[in-house]
Amino acid sequence: MSVTPDASPALNSDVNAASVPGENNATVAPAGQQAAPTGTALAQLRTLEVKGRAPKTGYDRESFGWRDDVDRNGCDTRNDILRRDLKNITTKPGTQGCVVLSGRVDSPYSGSSYDFVRNPTNTDIDHVVALSDAWQSGASSWDAQKKIAFANDPLNLLAVESTLNQQKGDGDAATWLPPHKPYRCEYVARQVAVKAKYGLWVKPAEAEAIERVLTACPDMKAFDRSVEPPATDSTTEAKPAPTERPRRAEKPKRADKPRQASKPAPLVREVEREAPKKEAPKKADTKKSAPKTTKKSTPKAEESKKSSSKKKSSGRGGFRNCTEAWEKGAAPVHRGEPGYAPKLDRNNDGVGCEKDPR
Repeated sequence: MSVTPDASPALNSDVNAASVPGENNATVAPAGQQAAPTGTALAQLRTLEVKGRAPKTGYDRESFGWRDDVDRNGCDTRNDILRRDLKNITTKPGTQGCVVLSGRVDSPYSGSSYDFVRNPTNTDIDHVVALSDAWQSGASSWDAQKKIAFANDPLNLLAVESTLNQQKGDGDAATWLPPHKPYRCEYVARQVAVKAKYGLWVKPAEAEAIERVLTACPDMKAFDRSVEPPATDSTTEAKPAPTERPRRAEKPKRADKPRQASKPAPLVREVEREAPKKEAPKKADTKKSAPKTTKKSTPKAEESKKSSSKKKSSGRGGFRNCTEAWEKGAAPVHRGEPGYAPKLDRNNDGVGCEKDPR
């Protein structure tokens, strides 16, 4: 696929850094631009190719494999990033500290903090360089493996408000910047680092917008800090989720049932003692009446058994589909958990409904 470069006097293919004789601490740009200190995001920006936007033809978000368990730690990418970016998290018991149930989000896009809600969610995982933008900046020629690596790379992912993620859409720095201005330098530095890592180009208007932001913070270092999510293990599991606590509270109620049943016991014993004295010959009548009682109670007992077996079978069979699992807040489902079924686990890796089908 050929793309005709856009002409831009200030930012074109010759925007790449050039060395200054006798100096090792700076790079220079074409006339009219200040030198960029070595190791800064501004210097890294000037190493990127500047080209026009490629067509969006053939773009398929699903082909990027977003939320795949790339590192094979048993946890999908969304929960990996939630565990990395949220504070005071609690995780679902039995998931080895993987599935995040609650936590606190310090949003870099808005500068505000809020409580994470799992389902329905108020938090998205934003691709700092949008998948669609990547497609129009060189990703259309990638193979499946590189697309999956890009979509699930922690360097390119942030937990933020759903509203701001939707507001951004697939825009680049020329069309959208975080409302929280103190974060803008780091935001564009991270975009530059992602594009440099994957060999993507920047569009002329995008390059100009990033240049303007970084000019205000010329000493902003090229983004290179560790962004890997923490490991998953059972020690990260917080106290049982609030939804589990009522089950423990119900245990004393079960113990009360035998006490209620034991109250009429003395009456039964008294009847048994009186029966031989008053109506000993009527034992035969008691036998005749017994079958009648049995016939009346048998259909009810059978109906209760059938209904209970239906309830059990529906649980063992798992959810009908992944949409039901997501609506009930149980996805993704892991092998051995209630609701799991092989039909929900298409890649047979022990985790079903990894992607939200809605």
